[in-house]
Amino acid sequence: MGSMGRPPSLGWQIGRLVLGGSRRQAFLDHRSIEWLLRIAPAKRRRPLALRILSLSPHYFIYQWDGYPATWSRRRVLEAEYERNRLSRRQMAEQILKPWISSDASVLDFGCGPGFLAAQVVEFAADVVGVDVSSGTLACAQLLNPGPAYRHNRDGDLPLADGSIDLVYSIAVFQHIDPSDWSAYFADFARVLRPGGRGVCQVAIADRDPHTYRAPRGLRGHYSLRFGQRASDEVQAVVAASGFEDVQVRPIRSDVLIDDDVASQHVVTFRRPG
Repeated sequence: MGSMGRPPSLGWQIGRLVLGGSRRQAFLDHRSIEWLLRIAPAKRRRPLALRILSLSPHYFIYQWDGYPATWSRRRVLEAEYERNRLSRRQMAEQILKPWISSDASVLDFGCGPGFLAAQVVEFAADVVGVDVSSGTLACAQLLNPGPAYRHNRDGDLPLADGSIDLVYSIAVFQHIDPSDWSAYFADFARVLRPGGRGVCQVAIADRDPHTYRAPRGLRGHYSLRFGQRASDEVQAVVAASGFEDVQVRPIRSDVLIDDDVASQHVVTFRRPG
């Protein structure tokens, strides 16, 4: 068997310097990405979008060490695309589908390149995906069409009051500063209809949680931050935002998913009717 993986190329490292960094975890938040994808020849847009996504620390996490060194770069990125698609299909069917009715309006908070939203749209009347990165949303529109994608630039969700039946968020809150959680859950309460539900994946550690910290220097510009919270803290934040039926439980108690979030938890909640 041949060797696995290869070191990042110089071109990839330069691309990450130009497009990938963000002090506020909004990787690829550059309007130039939308322009690049628009002017590229049609047959080049998909491979270009995959290469752009590869510059973020979020999505193609096995691109340098998970595939044979003999594979072409295009083949590796297509394999990572498929891995993301399949794992999000599992999440959509096993975690989210039981909460979604066919006439529901659904919000994907922190949708990234739309792998999950593109699966959920099959179960719901409409799906809106919001994200802080305009460049990632441009890739989503090309690679995972179907949902409506909107840029969440200023913090407040770009949605009308009481317009959503279900809000969900997967692999997002573990990367958000805990001091900002209350504002986001308060905004969920604003956009959810009375009786609307929420399902958010969270990283829980009731003993010695990993504290959310921003790395210093250049590393802080390209690192994906991660933090855990105690389950009672999460319940308190969500309940203080006006929600009822707040529950935190392990994902593995309900489903088995081939992804690292399978070892984590979800918090579910309901806006009073």
